Amino acid sequence: MKVLMIIHNLNFGGAERVFSFLANALANKGFEVHIYTYMGIDTVYPLSDKVKRSSTDFSQRNRLHRFISPLLPVRRKIRELKPDLVISFLTNPNLYSVIGAFLAQIPVIISERGDPFSEDSTMNRIKKYFYSFADGIVFQTEAARSFYGKRIRAKSTVIPNPVQLTEHQTIDYSMRKNEIAFVARFDIVQKRQDIMISAFRIVANEDPSIKLVFYGEGEDRHTIESMVLEARLSDRVVFLGSVEDVVDRLRFSKLCVLTSDYEGIPNSVIEALSAGVPVVSTDCSPGGARVLIREGIDGFIVPKGDVKKVAERILFLLRNPETARAFSQNATDILQRFSPQQIVSKWMTFIDKVLSL
Repeated sequence: MKVLMIIHNLNFGGAERVFSFLANALANKGFEVHIYTYMGIDTVYPLSDKVKRSSTDFSQRNRLHRFISPLLPVRRKIRELKPDLVISFLTNPNLYSVIGAFLAQIPVIISERGDPFSEDSTMNRIKKYFYSFADGIVFQTEAARSFYGKRIRAKSTVIPNPVQLTEHQTIDYSMRKNEIAFVARFDIVQKRQDIMISAFRIVANEDPSIKLVFYGEGEDRHTIESMVLEARLSDRVVFLGSVEDVVDRLRFSKLCVLTSDYEGIPNSVIEALSAGVPVVSTDCSPGGARVLIREGIDGFIVPKGDVKKVAERILFLLRNPETARAFSQNATDILQRFSPQQIVSKWMTFIDKVLSL
């Protein structure tokens, strides 16, 4: 079975991580796996020697050309390789793959990784039209699937992200640093670090020793650093950038916070829970945090944009260490709840279903 997998690039990102995971898993199952990227050749996540990689790079072109340019190369790659199946992740790769696979009469499975409720209406109309020509569609949450009509829902499935982590030794809650972790790309529109900073001002006033540690990089980092400076929190907020083994750092934190307005399946929540760290998260659309967090068992979910509620839940955990300790012990259940074996099995079942149609 020859499979061609298509994505824009393999740099840092949740979709890129799961894409690489799936490529390796299929290769280990005996599939002949080919990956094609059109925004460069960098590879952040390890790929099996069994996986074959080819790339072009349109990343230096302007926005319109970056959108248009990959269409013909993707179609050409499908025609040259003649795979038994095409699998793609993310909106633009999905569009190119549907067009190329349809013209070559090859089955295609596309995977929606974002939040359709937060996207431009014109793009959503385009997606709804082209996605209807896919043979199979994988969503991360039921809420994301519910956005689309019956025709698309009928040939779709929901498969969450796997927990691709080695179990780390959990640090006893009493031995942890007085730190709050925040793991995300610096993107205020989506990740809403402004909400975190406002909530932390409230928390910092109540706890004179607490620190906030940001992990990640992104275009808005300088803006967020300026917000911290303006809030007079520079001595309480630390920027550590991207780190290789963030889970090893997270396990020393008292809790982890996510303030996003929208997410797919938030990998930062997976990482925190797997490290035995309680999570306070906004109810980000389309429901990814609710898939992972068990309310009142290993974390709390609060309304989007609600600074006061974020601060309240953080302070509750800081003031109630026995509850936080119980959350910490429950959190590592995620290693079994979303094990790689279970997720691979779901993908294999869906692939078999699509190919048998």
